[in-house]
Amino acid sequence: MRYRIEEEALPVVICEPGQGEGMISESGSMAWMSPNMNKH
Repeated sequence: MRYRIEEEALPVVICEPGQGEGMISESGSMAWMSPNMNKH
């Protein structure tokens, strides 16, 4: 997984999962996600 931190008014981490990779996050911790991501 590749990631980068963008520092603006609200610092964010931009994650780019590789083929077959996924992410687990705490409920309510994501501000937004791209349309190609699925919630399970």
